[in-house]
This record gives sequence, C-alpha cells and structure tokens, in this order.
Amino acid sequence: MMRRFITVTAVFSALALWLTLSAGPRDSAAADGIRWLSLDSAKAAARQSKKPVFISFYTTWCGFCKKLERDTFKDPAVVKALNEYFLPVKLDGDEEEALAQAYGVRGYPTLVFTDATGKTLLSSPGYRPPGSFMDVLKYVHSGFYKKMSFDKFVGDGYPGRYNFSAGAR
Repeated sequence: MMRRFITVTAVFSALALWLTLSAGPRDSAAADGIRWLSLDSAKAAARQSKKPVFISFYTTWCGFCKKLERDTFKDPAVVKALNEYFLPVKLDGDEEEALAQAYGVRGYPTLVFTDATGKTLLSSPGYRPPGSFMDVLKYVHSGFYKKMSFDKFVGDGYPGRYNFSAGAR
C-alpha cells in the first residue's frame, strides 16, 4: 500500500514538473505587468519622450474596472504596448474627483490619452477587451485620431496593418 502511494505521488510530481517546464518561457512584460506612473511623473516623462500619457480612471466599486484590470491590463500585447509606447497612469476617480471632472469623466472606467501638457487627445468611456483596446492604442500612437474617426480607422482595416515600432503603414 505504501509503495503504491509513493509511486502515485512520484508520478504526479513528475507530471507537475513536466507541465511547468513545458509551458515555455513567459512573456516578461506580462509577468512584470504595466509599469504605472504618477500623473506628475508621466507628464514630466512625456515632455522628454514625446510619448502620450494614458490615464485609466477607475473606482474600487466598479465591476467593469475590475474586468479591465483582470483581462485587458494583463494581456501580454497590451502590457508591452503600454510600457513601450505610452506613459500609463491609473487614477481612482473617487480619490481624484477634481481630476476626473477636469478630464470629463462621467462613468467608469474611462480611458484618457493626453499630451505632456495634459491636453486630452482622446477619451474613451467604458470597458474594452484586449483586442479593442489594442485598436485604440494603435489609433492614438499612429496619430490617426487627428485625421479620422475611430470607427473609420477600424472599418478601413488600419489596426491590422499598423505596427508600433514601424509606425503607420
């Protein structure tokens, strides 16, 4: 009986080790997560880097804010894009009520993109799943928000042709 228990334990241990090792290397960007900054730090960095500031307005009681955090902000492509091409900031709308009001936040979550001076480039209310959120990131990063509506950008297929490192194609 004891020999059978040891054999079963050894088999399960070997299986667990194999599953862990066969999972392959993890994306370090996703493992590390989004590198959130304070708003002041992001604005200062934006003046130097010319990267847009991304502000996620959320509240602790908002269900879709929690879903955005759990699903969209954990997606490896989203994490990589935000960390490399934007200056991400997360603000609790209940604690930063004056800022939320200044940026026209009427509900949560609200995703705001600004320049270094704090001028709003784009405001997007509501939850966005990872794919849709990536389209918004490409829309802002490409500068197409200055030229066309988001619906036209998506409808004309620009997100599929856009590469962050190469710019617009």
